[in-house]
Amino acid sequence: MKKLAFLDIETNGFEATSENIIEIAIIGFDGGMLEYEFHSLLKPKTMISRKTTRITGINQSMVAKAPGFWTVAKKIILLTQDRILVGHNISFDCGFLRSSFREVGFDFKRECLCTLRTARQCLPQLKQHDLQNLAKHMDLPNKPSHRAIDDAKAVMDLFFELRKKASAPTTSLKTLSPALMKDPTPFIPALPGVYFLYDKDGSHK
Repeated sequence: MKKLAFLDIETNGFEATSENIIEIAIIGFDGGMLEYEFHSLLKPKTMISRKTTRITGINQSMVAKAPGFWTVAKKIILLTQDRILVGHNISFDCGFLRSSFREVGFDFKRECLCTLRTARQCLPQLKQHDLQNLAKHMDLPNKPSHRAIDDAKAVMDLFFELRKKASAPTTSLKTLSPALMKDPTPFIPALPGVYFLYDKDGSHK
């Protein structure tokens, strides 16, 4: 199996083109072995909102002396190179990463895998598939807290639990395709525009 990098970010808002990453965590995993844990607060270009502080507990004073994204950009590239990025609603995380890397002149592209999409397939009986609810339902060892390192660990736990369910010989999961594990939009730009999608044979859709 290809090496994995479990990812979580906390952001100062929801718009990748105008808001910033304020915290990032990446956990490297290879062949059943934990390789590394990387975690850092990041200083945003805008003031941290009260809503963000209420959700994450991260305030302006905590990031006052934190590095800017450009300072850790190279490390993020090295830590995720030749790995599958795994995250909960990974397209959100990758959208912010692509936008941040674009500002430093780098086109960030990685193969991605989304635990949110997989959870919806494996656990259709659940009404809510957010990380907090899944962690409670599946009694995951690491509990999410809207902090990057805690959530990245919870994503890692969730991934391995979902993989067990996806491989279980049950009728409801028999037809679960491995393709459902992957986020289909890892390379879609964060900016608005008109995009053309093509089939494997090059046919326009």
